[in-house]
Amino acid sequence: MFVQRENTSNPAVDPDEEVSAVGKEAAEKAEQRAAMQERHGVLISTLHEEMDLQAEERYQMAVDEDFHDHLQWTVDEAQELADRGQGALVYNEGRLSVEWITGTEKRNRVDYKILPREQSDEKGAEVITKTVKYTDDVNMARFHRSLSFKQSVVAGLGYLEESINIEPDQELIYSGSEDWRNVIRDSRSRDIDYNKDGRYIFRRKKLDLDYAIALMPDCRDLLLGSSYTRDAEDTDELTERWYLGERLTAAHDYDYSLRMPMGQRDRGAYVGTSQADMGRRTAVDLIEAWYKVPETVKVFSGGPMMGKIADERDQRAKAAMAEGWPLYQTVAWRMRVMICTEAAPLWDGPSPFKHNKFPLIPVYAYRRRGDGMCYGVWRGMRDAQKDLNKRMSKAIWAASSNRVIADKGAVDDVDEARAEIARPDAWIEKNSNKDIRPVENTTDVNVSLQLADRSRMHLQNVSGVTQENLGRDTNATSGKAIIAKQSQGGTTTAELFESLRISIQIAGQIRLSNIAQFMTQQRVIRIVGQHKPVEWLTVNEINPDTGEVLNDITATQADFIVSEQDWRANLQAAALEQFMEMMKVIAPVAPQAIVNMLDLIVEQFDLPMKEEVVARVREFNGKRDPSKNPTPEEQAAQQEKQKQAQLEQQLAMERVLAEIAEIKARVSDMDAKKVKSLIESMYSALQAAQIVATVPGVAPVADEIAKGAGFQDQGGQDPNIPAPAQAVPMQPPPELMQGDGAAAGIETMQNDGVMPQ
Repeated sequence: MFVQRENTSNPAVDPDEEVSAVGKEAAEKAEQRAAMQERHGVLISTLHEEMDLQAEERYQMAVDEDFHDHLQWTVDEAQELADRGQGALVYNEGRLSVEWITGTEKRNRVDYKILPREQSDEKGAEVITKTVKYTDDVNMARFHRSLSFKQSVVAGLGYLEESINIEPDQELIYSGSEDWRNVIRDSRSRDIDYNKDGRYIFRRKKLDLDYAIALMPDCRDLLLGSSYTRDAEDTDELTERWYLGERLTAAHDYDYSLRMPMGQRDRGAYVGTSQADMGRRTAVDLIEAWYKVPETVKVFSGGPMMGKIADERDQRAKAAMAEGWPLYQTVAWRMRVMICTEAAPLWDGPSPFKHNKFPLIPVYAYRRRGDGMCYGVWRGMRDAQKDLNKRMSKAIWAASSNRVIADKGAVDDVDEARAEIARPDAWIEKNSNKDIRPVENTTDVNVSLQLADRSRMHLQNVSGVTQENLGRDTNATSGKAIIAKQSQGGTTTAELFESLRISIQIAGQIRLSNIAQFMTQQRVIRIVGQHKPVEWLTVNEINPDTGEVLNDITATQADFIVSEQDWRANLQAAALEQFMEMMKVIAPVAPQAIVNMLDLIVEQFDLPMKEEVVARVREFNGKRDPSKNPTPEEQAAQQEKQKQAQLEQQLAMERVLAEIAEIKARVSDMDAKKVKSLIESMYSALQAAQIVATVPGVAPVADEIAKGAGFQDQGGQDPNIPAPAQAVPMQPPPELMQGDGAAAGIETMQNDGVMPQ
């Protein structure tokens, strides 16, 4: 800023130019102030229009929440029942269905993964995953998600918030939730991602005046002019319209309990009013308006940032611009934010976040097709719930009341007779010739109870939560029938969980951007795991030797992906049951196959600490997580394992070759022994041949001797040897077979194997 100096002796400063510069700056500020005033007028006008459009929706959402909180009678209805002698009874059957839906979300909270966009970012994605888990823990984000989901189920709409903390003792990255009562959205938005077609979103903040002045001291006068001190019964137009739309009820204008009989005043806990204690301190209503405006921007047409806006706040964009990558101009929506009151703007400027998205993320339950208005599970149950209360109130009143028809003059004192009839041991003396008799109320009671049962059934049909889901006894007897009916409840409520999953994913992407933008300094974060030692992770650490940034979470490009979660838990249980039956068939035949698939089997169960259990199973069966690429350490271990397997295979082959050589040696040795045996046999055969030669008729016996020696007929005939004539079978001559010497010779040949025995 240029300021006029008292000492003008410096010839380098021209007083006229300095005054001109100050005037130019003042003119620019005035122009900016006028532009801000103009935008403020447009935003406040838009806010009032949206409040009128959403008045009915917001009133109905407030009534839905009253029904969930047992406030199911209006003051006039409760007074009418009290005048009748009936109690304003509440049988809140619908709440059980809603609590089952929200309880299912708490039991099956979704998990998420941080996936890298490039292969080189895998390690960085793991660091960011741990960082996101840390921000989840310190902000209790899972409880905020459950709170927003419950608001959407009950009323139709909840909000998640991704922003930053300004408190010095709080974690910088903030993840939380916001009440729908404090927010006015763009009712024309229809996309599942509000950032796609939403133009604006307003949030009302009620701050103590002294705190607001401390935040914006330059706006002290404007804040004082918009402050107020409100008693519990006072409501101003902004608050009334913001919370409930136009004043559709005047229940808070009087004390209903004073009009009810003394015995009925305790029923006030079940009677809904619009009274709200807004506090008695001096406060100011601030409006936080996030809105989009079209602006001309520069976009990269090439390089690593192709398609991205050249944002000076993005270090990667600045580096790409320094490298000279080409740019082109186009028109894009850019986010701005204004802090104001209804009367005047306080601050206006571009969004401090580079993600260019709304920090509030809607969690829808259902939306009407015609106008996009939101509603929850209670909207379709309210009529049945109200009818159930009335039917039960009437049935109990009818069952406990006594009605009498009597002739005029049947008793002398009517009031005394009424009191006596109310007694269980009533004794009434009537006048002669007069008739007095009680009227049975059984029909009224039975009809009211039957209609109440129909209302109960309708409540379950509309909510989609079956008796089996609630764990009640039903006509389903077999396990499969119960699972089938339970799965019906999971299927009909699946849209609610799908909407939550979409909102969590959008919020996760915004948080990744906030982490990359604001967590730029070196710091140590704590990672806590159930039944695991506390892990301390240093991020954005600078290596003092090389200057390299280690675990740089600002340089990794990653995506926030919500893991697929089968909310239809009963269908999953049925599929798992079939899978386990198949495993029982496989186990006796191939038990090793069960061991190999054990980690996949455990992953199908809904277990606490499931990740830890699966990790230990994979240590046992040697499998690794298929969703992750192997780390350098795992790759080195795998290569070492392959080398070891090759070495073992080589050693096994060498052992086999050695055994083959040993077998060959044994065979050779066996062949030598066999040849020796054959030679000895042949020698014996030659000795026998001498006998054959002396006695030619013994030739057939010689053939048998040769066969006994191991010779085989080759099926051929030597041409040099004439074929002998067909020998005639002969017996050895008697002289050869006689005597001790012949017998001894034959015995010797038999023992030597020359002659068969």
